[in-house]
Amino acid sequence: FALDANIVYMGSTGGNIYRSTNGGNSWTAINTGSTSPIIYGIYFFDANTGFVTGASGYVKYTTNGGTSWNIPTVSVTATETRIFGRKSPDEIYLLGDVNNIYKSTDYGTSWTTIPYKYSQQTIGLATNTMDINGTVMVTGGVNGLLNASTNSGINWYGISKVLNSINIYDIEYHSGTGKVWAAGRGTTGISNAILFSSDRGITWRTQSTPAGADYRSISMADENTGWVVGQNAAVIKTTNGGENWTEVTNVPSPTQTLTRVHFVNANTGWIFGYSGGSNLFKTTNGGTSWITQNYGSTDNGARWASMLDASTGYYITYNVSGSRIFKTTSGGDNWAENFYPNPGNLWSIKMINANTGYICGDAGRLFRTTDGGNNWETVTPPGNNNYTTTDWYDINNGVLGAGSGYTARTTDGSQSWLIKNTGGSSVWNVEMTHPDTIWCVQNFGYIFKYTYGSSTGITEWKNEIPENYILKQNYPNPFNPTTTIEFGLKKAGAVSLKIYDITGRLIDVILNAMHFNAGFMKITYDGSKLSSGVYLYSLEIDNRIIDTKKMVLIK
Repeated sequence: FALDANIVYMGSTGGNIYRSTNGGNSWTAINTGSTSPIIYGIYFFDANTGFVTGASGYVKYTTNGGTSWNIPTVSVTATETRIFGRKSPDEIYLLGDVNNIYKSTDYGTSWTTIPYKYSQQTIGLATNTMDINGTVMVTGGVNGLLNASTNSGINWYGISKVLNSINIYDIEYHSGTGKVWAAGRGTTGISNAILFSSDRGITWRTQSTPAGADYRSISMADENTGWVVGQNAAVIKTTNGGENWTEVTNVPSPTQTLTRVHFVNANTGWIFGYSGGSNLFKTTNGGTSWITQNYGSTDNGARWASMLDASTGYYITYNVSGSRIFKTTSGGDNWAENFYPNPGNLWSIKMINANTGYICGDAGRLFRTTDGGNNWETVTPPGNNNYTTTDWYDINNGVLGAGSGYTARTTDGSQSWLIKNTGGSSVWNVEMTHPDTIWCVQNFGYIFKYTYGSSTGITEWKNEIPENYILKQNYPNPFNPTTTIEFGLKKAGAVSLKIYDITGRLIDVILNAMHFNAGFMKITYDGSKLSSGVYLYSLEIDNRIIDTKKMVLIK
């Protein structure tokens, strides 16, 4: 914690606190009499009055610059007690409790308890950070907790995700009404794993299901009728937009995990699953009855499927030694294998029309067909990543989702890509509802909707290979507040692009060891959070500095 440019405090393991009065050039130990094995938080209002927090509810404060320390009249039940403070008005907040935040406006003499769970949050999750702007409060914490209040903590709601302990695997968007459904796996005692938004993702709530399950796939035939399948042969159906979900029991002997459900209209749909050749089911009367079909393969069922219409569709087999592709033109009665180069682990297939489609998989595998699956050609993606999902709006506009938590979008049929880091974990599914609008779902309840109105923070990759590594001068230069940085890679590698001040102090990291294939990259950098001045930007490939250049920010 830095009180000003000279006075800086630092906590450590062992409960030790150190203070510097010369901007960090030298440090002096401060004895707090700590019994905490680690210090998690420090905040000082001035040179005399400050707080420290640590493990197991540890809180102490001083009013004489650390000469002596006292225990405040507040009890925090927390594994890791953290702190947030601000001035004008002088306020201190204690974080880490799974149910409450504790606030003091008189330097710890008295405390107010602020419950921060919202109505659909059924379990307490510990906060570890927060911020305040006027009456708006935002808290972040474990399992992706992200709650907000617009009235100083009186009422709370979830931001972007309503249930923080759901790993979300599939999403369904109804363009006519703006309704969105997401299905996944509940954890930490959470059983309901279907989320719903009626306002294009602005607000979310849970929908009650018959029993907790690891849901893997959702298909809405229209805004009212839909199906969800998952682990333990779970099949549920709604006829009122998810207000009620009922268990489906007339599917003939499904086993193990059901991986995909796909309805091409209100009557015709399929359920795909693991566990051999017979875990495939079809209905032609809206689920009144089902028949069993055969995959035509000895592999362990289907990982992913894409049905174009009532006759034509594809599926990818689940096989640890290498996935296979199968196609039907008879509505699933018969399946024939399609062959593709560089066999390996495949994750997702999307057929855009009867001729054109894409398949993605591990280790940078991306394949395209333009003749209905008879031939598949290798397409070079931005990096050698594990691509877990893909979706396409048309033959030009598509998106990839990666296990490393980023998306890659193309607007020219995979000739170039715009890369966006979601900041979350593995992307399990993406849906492109418009050439400029992408939804993606991830672990810990993350649902991202991104509208491409600006290229700020997005890396554009083109498959044009330079003879040598290149870092170009940014443009415009000077700039305010955005500038474009271009660089080229002669071969694949882990790329880092870092910003330093003129003294060599690291200021910002644009790319951090992100893997790219050989080619040219272009990224728009936003310097609005920086002060006017001269900065250095440095390109590193595989932890080796390639080049460094100057740029000037003038506000």
